[in-house]
Amino acid sequence: MLLVPNAPMANFINHGSQEDANVQIRWPSAGSKAARLFDWAYNRQKKDIYDDKFESTNHNAWLKDHPIDVMEKSGKLAFEYVALRDIEEDEEILIDYGDLWNDAWYEFQETHPNARSDFRHAIIVPDGFYPDNWLNVTDKYEIAEIKDLENNPLEPGVALPMTWAHNGKALSPKYGYIVGLERGFSDRFLAYSEETGVIELYRKLLTEQEGFRLKSDEFTTYKPGALTNTSKTSDVELDFFVYKYKADNYRTNLHLVGPWNEASRKSVNEALGDAGFDLAMKGIGERFGYDNITCFHGSYIGVTHSDLALMHSDIYATNDKSWNIIFPLIT
Repeated sequence: MLLVPNAPMANFINHGSQEDANVQIRWPSAGSKAARLFDWAYNRQKKDIYDDKFESTNHNAWLKDHPIDVMEKSGKLAFEYVALRDIEEDEEILIDYGDLWNDAWYEFQETHPNARSDFRHAIIVPDGFYPDNWLNVTDKYEIAEIKDLENNPLEPGVALPMTWAHNGKALSPKYGYIVGLERGFSDRFLAYSEETGVIELYRKLLTEQEGFRLKSDEFTTYKPGALTNTSKTSDVELDFFVYKYKADNYRTNLHLVGPWNEASRKSVNEALGDAGFDLAMKGIGERFGYDNITCFHGSYIGVTHSDLALMHSDIYATNDKSWNIIFPLIT
């Protein structure tokens, strides 16, 4: 935000001291052409994203928004350059870059030419230019937590939109929801995963034990039921795939583990159902008006570190009718 009022054309306006500056920056005055244009753009954006009936009559309404929301308005903020006095013909237009810029320039001039690097410093806006609600707040996107889940848990099957912590708005009109699961769901599915050897398989994969040290993007299969004494005879025959996903690209040890044969797919889906997953599917189906819904595939994600991870989308061309539902087992 520091440079918004000074780019791009303002870079051609040179610095003048407080005595020499003849122009100052300010937010547009009510009723000006710039104000009317940008007020219209602000209303249009709010209608498109949040509420098609939104209409603000507040002048420079974005000044009351959170800085994160303001930073998304690139090209949709208005400001004006106003003459501080009469400007003579052929007189150069000058603005005051601020005391911090002045101090940095003085220090640069005092540095020996052989020790200098290129001079660059932020151009400072006038005192009071930014409203108080923009100052001393985080510029990080954070998803709001649901408060007091221990005493007021989300009802099983209830699907609600995830919201941003800074403004309480939904992450998206269509994507990013939380859904209530039965109390004890994760514990029940964790017990199944331990019994079938999947958790022991992860212990060996993530600690890179002999025979379980995969290369980046390597794909293989295991019988995790053979790794533990808790497995039933039928569990020992379950095949699970392991894919070490882009370990070199993202500097991660993330492993995807999932059912590989028909017996393991049936086993995982039955365990999800026994743990109470059907209620979550029912809630999503009712929330979005689906005629029916099915669990296409269940898999595990295990990771202890990821230094260069990136967000990505792996569901597309489904007309908004496919979901990744993620729940924790061990954290």
